[in-house]
Amino acid sequence: MKLFTKKRIAFVLAIAAVLALAQCDLLRVWGSQDIGHHPEIDFPMGEGKQISYPVRSWIDKPYAMFLIIEYINYAKSIDYKTNKEIPFSFSTTCYRIENGKETVFFQRKYSKKDELYLGGGWALHEHKPHSPDSMTWSSGLGGFRLPYGTYRCDFKDTSTPEIKDYLKKAGVVRTFIVIWPYEPFIY
Repeated sequence: MKLFTKKRIAFVLAIAAVLALAQCDLLRVWGSQDIGHHPEIDFPMGEGKQISYPVRSWIDKPYAMFLIIEYINYAKSIDYKTNKEIPFSFSTTCYRIENGKETVFFQRKYSKKDELYLGGGWALHEHKPHSPDSMTWSSGLGGFRLPYGTYRCDFKDTSTPEIKDYLKKAGVVRTFIVIWPYEPFIY
């Protein structure tokens, strides 16, 4: 019996390739995006509400948080000046939950002064909108690397009630939060 047959060598190389690729963040992220469930949780502005976003990480990988804004008729409603005036104001606190204890690992406050409008960090977001003319845009709120474990991020709206008028004027019909595995191509 021959020790190094072509089939054995091919099998060993295939296993080595799979293990090597499993260490690559990009493949971990792509696999998690396709396999995992990353809900869109409504985050209405101007109501003073707090929402919680649960995250379960099965393998160490980077995650990013996004505020998604849906415009009812993007072509007619987009106005950079109007969007700059929307008085966004909210905060987020993220916790690692382990053995019944919650440990804060991420905390940040956001406002319109943070360029939380069409500008830096915005991109089209794949989403099933309310109407064929709707379009959604996402703004990156930050990111972190999560090892195996259970996590929760709380988002608290501190916007004034007048934000509802600004959102209506800008053609915004929905704001929501998404946290998903994310690996930027350019650092």
